[in-house]
Amino acid sequence: LAFIGDEIMYSGPGALANLPEGRAAIRKIDIAGGQSEIIHEFVMGDDERINFGGVIIGLIPQINMAYDAKKGILYFGRNDRYEIHAAEKNGRINKSFGLPKERTQVTEEELRDSFAGTRIPADRVEKLIPLLPRKLTFFHRVQVVDGLVYVFTVDSLESGIGTQYMDIFSRDGKYLYRGKMALPKGDRYRNLDQIALSNGSLHAILANEDGTSRVVKYRVSMPDSK
Repeated sequence: LAFIGDEIMYSGPGALANLPEGRAAIRKIDIAGGQSEIIHEFVMGDDERINFGGVIIGLIPQINMAYDAKKGILYFGRNDRYEIHAAEKNGRINKSFGLPKERTQVTEEELRDSFAGTRIPADRVEKLIPLLPRKLTFFHRVQVVDGLVYVFTVDSLESGIGTQYMDIFSRDGKYLYRGKMALPKGDRYRNLDQIALSNGSLHAILANEDGTSRVVKYRVSMPDSK
């Protein structure tokens, strides 16, 4: 999802799986009026289609979006391809950018371990594993903060990590930095997607040892867009 104030919302499917004819549309929705229009459509090739009912962040491909309110730019992309599109509000793409990376391979054992603690019965897990991709997505979140585009990369299938890496681009798609956000010793993210940046701050939902969660805000050092 991406929003323009309280009036316009951009929406896409929660996961690029079980798609009719392999098609995934981004819609521009007038929140007040209820009208919607397709501004972009991705088509999954036969070898890219996934038949899985759910989302596993970093494994099941998704569409990630972010809106730059100052410049009126909508950024979006499939996270199983390292290609971010910079578009106008109507979806017209002005520029695309990314990095020449290879997706990280995932073993069957790593897939099995990722279900630990989920309360899914072991026999059900064994039926799910053959349906899952064997590669991680490139990223799981895109954000625009103070004129820079932050692409939160996926470097491990493990969600309970304490470090998040980011590829940082200028508004026009020039690659600038590889960033790293390391939590204090002992702190771990609850899930990869439960983190967000703001000017000088990192907000996150962390996992406690007793299984509960807590919301934290850290002060972080961020590059200057100027």
